Amino acid sequence: MSILNALLVAFGMLSDAASAAASAETIAIVPSGRPVVLAQAGMIGGTIGKTDKSVIGSDQPAAKPRPAPSRKRPARGEPRVAANALTAASLRGNWRVTTTCFSGADSLRFIIRETSTTSFAGDYEPGGGKIVSGTIDGSRITIVTSSTFTVTWTGTVSRSGSRLRIDGGYTPGAPPGNCQFAATKG
Repeated sequence: MSILNALLVAFGMLSDAASAAASAETIAIVPSGRPVVLAQAGMIGGTIGKTDKSVIGSDQPAAKPRPAPSRKRPARGEPRVAANALTAASLRGNWRVTTTCFSGADSLRFIIRETSTTSFAGDYEPGGGKIVSGTIDGSRITIVTSSTFTVTWTGTVSRSGSRLRIDGGYTPGAPPGNCQFAATKG
């Protein structure tokens, strides 16, 4: 214990515990009749304790959350497709269809709903028919419809800006014949 600490303890201005904790760097200012001010060099300001603790007390920083996947992956067995490729989802919606066949021209509407990346189903009007199956492979499309009889439609999908168009042919089950069709989405 330093002489200064011993004097402060003797006059009741410093406890024995505080004296034991004091070091040679302790400065005491003892003006007559005034309170004692103690300071230790290098201890002004700063942070006490660890600053990188997690809430539960671990020294490890909290795990960073994973970003959400940016797009849905194809189901197992489904082919992967490029972002600008034609898929069944790009065909979804209403299509105005114009047919030309041995009996003349006609018009109808396909309502397409995708069932996978490359497959779809839906309805057609008038007549309450069904698109029982449909596939797209690149720009090639096949549609099978059923109402009074089954018809297979095959064609090519083309894109002009944001507009899609299908051109192709179909063979009705009865009467036989080779007919043409054009369809536009929208």
